Amino acid sequence: NPVVLLPNSTFVLVSLAASSAGTITWSTKNEAGRLPFHVEQFKWGKWVDAGEIQGNGTDGINQYRLDITPHSGYNKVRIVQIDNSQKKRTSTEVGFNSLISKVIKTPAKVKDFIYFSSNSKSVRTKYELHDAFGNLIKRGFDNQINCKELLNGIYFINFDNSSEKFIKY
Repeated sequence: NPVVLLPNSTFVLVSLAASSAGTITWSTKNEAGRLPFHVEQFKWGKWVDAGEIQGNGTDGINQYRLDITPHSGYNKVRIVQIDNSQKKRTSTEVGFNSLISKVIKTPAKVKDFIYFSSNSKSVRTKYELHDAFGNLIKRGFDNQINCKELLNGIYFINFDNSSEKFIKY
């Protein structure tokens, strides 16, 4: 049976920490095989993938470090691993306050572009753009979104640590 030869998610989390700059560090023990670790960040009312790093897969203490892009305000992160059983094993959460200022979206009614700023300066942020039915239209990391090709109507946007509705005209 070849399934028994596949690695299993057996890690035990020894420590987990996060800095205000978005550096996530953790250590594990009892890993049974090389499986990737995913760092998930809680924002927009859900857990989203913030990065991935390959696990060492050894019994002893394993040290990991991954830099993520924090959003403004309070951030929560956790470590996740999925093995051949497709079950998601999650760690405890750790939180931190970032040094990033609140990001603002303009304009309220959109014709051609959406712009992101913080403290009156253009700033890049992660975003997701959804149509009125919740279908993902665009995803990225930028200081603006070209909306010229969108049809007129209602849309939803997730950016920084905010979710808003807007009208394209």
